[in-house]
Amino acid sequence: MTSSGGTPNTNKKEFWENGDIPWINSGALKDSIISEPSSFITKLGLINSSARIFPTNTVLIALTGSTLGKVGLLSFDCCTNQSITGIYPSKFLNHNYLFFYFLFIRENLIKKAIGAAQPHINKRTIDETLIPIAPIAHQKKAVAILQDVFRQIKELMEKSDKISILEAQAFNGFIQNGKKTYPHKLIGDFSTQRTERIGREWEGKRLIGVSNTTGITDLRIGRRKTFENYKMVYPGDFIYNPMRINIGSIAIYDNQEIALTSPDYVVFSINNSLSRKFLLNYLKSSIGIEQINNNTRGSVRSRLYYGALEKMTIPYCGIKCQLKAETVLSHFAQMKEQTNDLFNNLRSIREKSFQQCFSETSYNNVPFKGSAEELVVSLKKEMKANAILFKKVNKLKIESMARKNTKQQLPKSLIEIIDASFGNKRFTFDSLHSKTNFQYDELKEEVFELIDKKILLEFDEKEQRMFLKLKRP
Repeated sequence: MTSSGGTPNTNKKEFWENGDIPWINSGALKDSIISEPSSFITKLGLINSSARIFPTNTVLIALTGSTLGKVGLLSFDCCTNQSITGIYPSKFLNHNYLFFYFLFIRENLIKKAIGAAQPHINKRTIDETLIPIAPIAHQKKAVAILQDVFRQIKELMEKSDKISILEAQAFNGFIQNGKKTYPHKLIGDFSTQRTERIGREWEGKRLIGVSNTTGITDLRIGRRKTFENYKMVYPGDFIYNPMRINIGSIAIYDNQEIALTSPDYVVFSINNSLSRKFLLNYLKSSIGIEQINNNTRGSVRSRLYYGALEKMTIPYCGIKCQLKAETVLSHFAQMKEQTNDLFNNLRSIREKSFQQCFSETSYNNVPFKGSAEELVVSLKKEMKANAILFKKVNKLKIESMARKNTKQQLPKSLIEIIDASFGNKRFTFDSLHSKTNFQYDELKEEVFELIDKKILLEFDEKEQRMFLKLKRP
């Protein structure tokens, strides 16, 4: 049985204030177990809207917007907004099995979306989705396999996040001298634009471009047959896409042979007074990207040409300091490369596991108890029983919540948690994470929002790591 949710009128305070019935919006669906509500509504709000209480273990699917196709699994009784359809628990389907199945078919659901401005599907799309009802024994086995794969992926993502945070912290240590940033110098003081064209000697030369994810790539040339106007790229040169440098589309060409690139790309060289890798990390850092965004031009699509790049500045700590930074940052680059390789392997394993777990041939040796016809009859009986009890169950749950006084409190603010846990002492991001119920990425975003406003960021040169501290008035 399926049902969609609803949202009480937000202009009516009596539908929301002092509410004790959990309610979530589609933003709470993050392909994981839902363990806390977005808000609470009142009994009056529930009665005067199309909101319904879904029971624990209901599988939720987002129908529209940026969350289209996202899945969630309820760990408590809860209402949802109208952009979510819920599939009620069934004795014929393990709830985790159903959750993983909708992760598996997400792309197929998205392909069925309608609407150009805001693509969406509807409850009917979910109702008409075919689900492989394997024997319960197989469903439990499939869940065990997939949970193990997703656990490994989650652990690797957490490791990747930690590596990125540590890399940023290490880099900040090389652009700051204590609490003060090193003096800035113009990038143009160290760089020279490369404008030389290949002319008729282009045959046999490699054609390259740049990607924000993989760095130097082979350039797509389409039907072009001559490349006389292409720019020459020498070993050690920088190359970037002026329309995508703000998302990291810049790289160093490290091969030994001269290559060619499109006239649309910008190519420049760096003298020996500035570390190439140091400059590359800076231009990909949040500080560098902010500078890039402040210097781009163009009404339709922003561009950063060399004339603007050379006027940008970089904190200059001296060549010895930069070479030390190269050594440190190269270790992080190696760790990130190894992590990416593991990610690719796990993604491949995940897809193979999905195919195995939801393929009929993988469970045809596990017999059903009874015929297919009997199964269909039983399913119809269950759906009818659920429909009859639907309203009664909702009413009972409302009263039960009130009698048991199960009103849930919204979590403490992050500042309150920091104050109670650390007071005036400094602390690390990981130690803070252990004190909260935040997901790793959510906590990172919360902390970054509060830096300089309510939280101080300090680099310990002796320990070579970043510490946080509550900012006092």
